[in-house]
Amino acid sequence: MTKGIYLEVKLKDFLQSLFEDLGFPVLEARQQTSGTQNGFDIRITFLDASGKKREFYVECKDYTTPLPWNELLRKIHELYASGHPADGFIGISPRRNLSNINANVQHTLPKLVKFPVRFWTPDAQVKEYLSLDKTLFQEIYSEAPPDVDPEKIKQKLQWVIRGMLRERDDFL
Repeated sequence: MTKGIYLEVKLKDFLQSLFEDLGFPVLEARQQTSGTQNGFDIRITFLDASGKKREFYVECKDYTTPLPWNELLRKIHELYASGHPADGFIGISPRRNLSNINANVQHTLPKLVKFPVRFWTPDAQVKEYLSLDKTLFQEIYSEAPPDVDPEKIKQKLQWVIRGMLRERDDFL
């Protein structure tokens, strides 16, 4: 199993547990078949607070070298073109920030694809989020996670997810 696939498996399990802990019952957590190009590695299907079925798509990048913005932009376009009913897209890069990001494109992209787009990178608190799973954190960063208040992190992530869902509903 390649390092990237291993990360996908671990993140799928983490996200499934996280969504459940945040009060979003998970109906399915699915890792996409290797080689399939639909713009995502993981699909999390869950119920929102009203009981409506939602789908978030996740792209994982385990880079130790600069992560080109255009690579994630291509993945978002592939997801949009695939016709999957995306309620949100999360790009997770635990080790690297996006490079050469175009702030204007990043701001207008969700309006074009009609779903919210977020990046969980080192400059966007990914280490804090991943610290909720001490084993996963240790495997990714080869160090113990910092002492954090897990309830505060979960509350923040709940706001993030709810905000993405509201943003998605605004596009409809």
